[in-house]
This record gives sequence, C-alpha cells and structure tokens, in this order.
Amino acid sequence: MNKEKIFATLGMPEDILKGVSHIEITGNSRMLIEGCAGVLLYTQDEIKLNLGKRAVSVKGDELSLCALADSAAQISGTIMEVSFS
Repeated sequence: MNKEKIFATLGMPEDILKGVSHIEITGNSRMLIEGCAGVLLYTQDEIKLNLGKRAVSVKGDELSLCALADSAAQISGTIMEVSFS
C-alpha cells in the first residue's frame, strides 16, 4: 500500500505527506500546528514557530505552548492574530 492510500485510510491530510504544515484553529482559544520544526519565540503575547521554509507567528493574550511533541505543537490562550513569514 502506498503512502497516499495509507493517509486516506487514516483520514490524514495529504499535505502532511508533501511536507506542508497543517494548522487547525478552534475558536480563538486553541491552535494545533502539525509540521512544526521548532520554537523561534515564546512570550505570553507572541509565539513564533519554525515551519521549515516558513514561520507562523501567533499573537494574543496569555498564550501558552501546551504541547510540543515530534512535529506538532498546541497553543492555547486568546488568539488575536496569525501571520506567516
């Protein structure tokens, strides 16, 4: 079975297979980032994560990096702005 069929069977986005980051935002209080390569900046007002060729910056209030495992990160707090560089 090839990788595309495995990802489809598991219900995983094919973008992950291609090395593209996958980001999910729930309301304005939680964000899950898959494809994270590390933390570039971490304060209560801003968290910036390395996505390989790009970076994502999350700005808000009382931000917290709840989980960081393998290539996934979870941010919680009041998310006010998301930008890419």
